[in-house]
Amino acid sequence: MLKHPDEGFLATKLYRKISWPISSYVARFNITPNDWTFISLAICVIALISLYLGWNIFAAVLLFVSHLLDYVDGEVARIKNQTSAKGGYYDSVLDRVKEGLIFYFIIILLNSQPGYILGFGCVFGVLMVNYVLVQSGKMDKGALRKSHASVLGKVKIKQSYLTFGIDAQMTLIILFVLLGWLGQLLLAMAVLLNLYWLIIFVVVMNNDSIS
Repeated sequence: MLKHPDEGFLATKLYRKISWPISSYVARFNITPNDWTFISLAICVIALISLYLGWNIFAAVLLFVSHLLDYVDGEVARIKNQTSAKGGYYDSVLDRVKEGLIFYFIIILLNSQPGYILGFGCVFGVLMVNYVLVQSGKMDKGALRKSHASVLGKVKIKQSYLTFGIDAQMTLIILFVLLGWLGQLLLAMAVLLNLYWLIIFVVVMNNDSIS
């Protein structure tokens, strides 16, 4: 099973344990990693249409499958030795498209002023989380890991337990969609995403080991 040092707790303990057997099986078929990435996006779109029709449970299941395929594409690429910079770029761009579609679609469904405000907060939070992570990596590829270690190491908490990555974000989205709590979902995501990038920014800026 593949692991990444910066992945969240749910990615390693839940999603990859399910995705790896699937990847090992589907790798034998003539389906490229990019195909799996596109299939993941297509399933996400079907999930959002299902949500519009009021099929919350079906939509939540499809969102889970769509997110699961986010792991399958990369794992298949490694199994078949088809990893590439373009493949990673394609995967990353389509992942951001999925995030945007989910938030914009929920904003449209709510069709209210609070929904627009919270939706803007979610989109802004996603943009800032990605921007802060990218800039931290440009400054020092190990900046975030060093910063986590300097703070969390003192209280002996693993980084993966507090990382609000795409695994935690999608799990929250899936659960709230399942319950039909769309307004509450936007509120929770707006608060957590913006709190997360602010914490990363402050922790990195206060890490004396990074010049």
